[in-house]
Amino acid sequence: MKGYIHSQESFGTVDGPGLRYVVFFQGCPMRCQYCHNPDTWEVRKGNEVTVDEILRNYNKNRSFYGKGGLTVTGGEPLLQIDFLLELFKEAKAQEIHTCIDTSGITYHPGRTDYIEKLDELMKYTDLVMLDIKHIDPAKHKDLTAQDNKGILAFTKYLEEKKKTQIALAVYDPSTCVIIQDGVNCGACSRSCPAGAIEMKENPVVPGQFLPAVNSSLCIGCGACEYACPAMPKAIMVKGKTVQTRA
Repeated sequence: MKGYIHSQESFGTVDGPGLRYVVFFQGCPMRCQYCHNPDTWEVRKGNEVTVDEILRNYNKNRSFYGKGGLTVTGGEPLLQIDFLLELFKEAKAQEIHTCIDTSGITYHPGRTDYIEKLDELMKYTDLVMLDIKHIDPAKHKDLTAQDNKGILAFTKYLEEKKKTQIALAVYDPSTCVIIQDGVNCGACSRSCPAGAIEMKENPVVPGQFLPAVNSSLCIGCGACEYACPAMPKAIMVKGKTVQTRA
């Protein structure tokens, strides 16, 4: 079996605990306004790669990943659940820590065939980083062009499976105070104790900087939400941590 892979990164420091080998899966149904990887949206594109090829690349630098492991992200890795299951089965056979960075968009409680595969996948998954884009259904659809009902149901599924969920700061560009007193605001970035929010230049509007939330660094403390001067708040903390480690 082969998976459609956008790219692979050998030295990920923000994609789970420790140093990580990061595999970016190709294909995503979300259309997030602030997406950093829109080139991963289209399905059945990218490089066709086998499990053996990925793990062979991982093992080239395995000594560096002693306290880290393998993270799959994207794109949306759960779109290719059959390939992902094969990858994680073999990774756990080689005693590799496994992490899924997902939006949860593929979860639908009524799809029993998919749930059966997901149940099996969870047996080989150490950590799930669930990136909830927005808790409000209408705003979620505005931001991503997708409903969040299944995503919120996925949080309950993960809780039942006792898999880690991460509390995340979620950014809403429609209310962000981009300019305050003649300068870029950046209050959320300055207030973050974890260094999880970076102000990045808007490629469409030079000189304008927007907050980018690194979900793997976010500790869900709420400092950014408190500091945000926008009303309603442009950045909010949503989600919860079920446990620290699977």
